Amino acid sequence: MSKRHAAVVAAMVLGIVSAWSISAYARNDVLMLSIADALKDPAFADRVPTGVDFYFANQQPPKPGTSLGDVELKAKRKKLQQTDEYNCRMALMAVLDGFKEKVAAAGGNAVGNIVSYYKKQPTGTDTEYQCNAGGSGGVVWLKGTVLKVEK
Repeated sequence: MSKRHAAVVAAMVLGIVSAWSISAYARNDVLMLSIADALKDPAFADRVPTGVDFYFANQQPPKPGTSLGDVELKAKRKKLQQTDEYNCRMALMAVLDGFKEKVAAAGGNAVGNIVSYYKKQPTGTDTEYQCNAGGSGGVVWLKGTVLKVEK
């Protein structure tokens, strides 16, 4: 085998290995995860925002509220040798914390109609949120309505 031929073969092998590693890194697994499990996880007890009520999908506040506008937030948490579920919970807590800031700025006390909103496609239920997990971590994107609810 000539040096030129060997170099071409080596370049082809390197290209195949690079393409394989890039596609492995770029995975985008759609996970539907339990909201309750995330909020009750002892590892996240100090991260769950307080002072704001969160109502997912069709859940309703006990008393009617006044809408103060819609809000959408996205959070990405880098993979730090943790599971996809852990990274997704970290991203969920970051979004909920962002909601808390938006609620405070708008003079509200709750967020209702919360749905997953990845790539502006509403999905989700009262019990689950969507997280897109990949080689670089987890992404949670939520949309909801800021509310002022009577207590």
